[in-house]
Amino acid sequence: EMGPEDLDLDPPAAGLSAGGSRTKVFAPVSLSRKSREQKAAKNGFVRVAHGFMLPLLYRFDHKGEGLDMMERDFVLLGKLLQTAGAFLVCSGGFQQGIELAFILFEFVESTRVMRHREAFVRKCAVQAMHQVTKTIPAVLVSASSEAGGNLSYEKVHDALFAVARHDSDEECRVLAALALQEFQQKCSDHLTPKIQVLS
Repeated sequence: EMGPEDLDLDPPAAGLSAGGSRTKVFAPVSLSRKSREQKAAKNGFVRVAHGFMLPLLYRFDHKGEGLDMMERDFVLLGKLLQTAGAFLVCSGGFQQGIELAFILFEFVESTRVMRHREAFVRKCAVQAMHQVTKTIPAVLVSASSEAGGNLSYEKVHDALFAVARHDSDEECRVLAALALQEFQQKCSDHLTPKIQVLS
């Protein structure tokens, strides 16, 4: 199975010679590659995204100095999820963004914030999950959780489906249904049989 580290975000361009270390690049391809490199260089956030996002997620359940995000200060927990989703938007399309998306998925799944008693937190969790599914390429999605290193379609489906079907808040249900529909369409080419079974 392919893992995140195997994803080639900048594949060898057409026009490269096959042998040796000296290659010949045709002008249009060379200009295209230069443009991508310049774009990556301008997005300095991707180099520091981990340093910002990981400490925030690590201390989400911290209690002290009058702070309790899991209970009384649940609005901050929702804002934390929104911020993490924004990090993916800012660094999406790059390897760092994909890595952060996997981390955010594990966070949402393991902390069960999609089942939080406050609808605001659940809504933010669904939005974060939606951003995860938009950031991780379809080639890194596997039908089940048995394929290590890939995003589990089954886990994402079950989490969003439960909210879309059973959540008491209408907005949460609508957001989850839309996120699930978009995710199904994204994965339909190579996971169609599994999608039909789970739908």
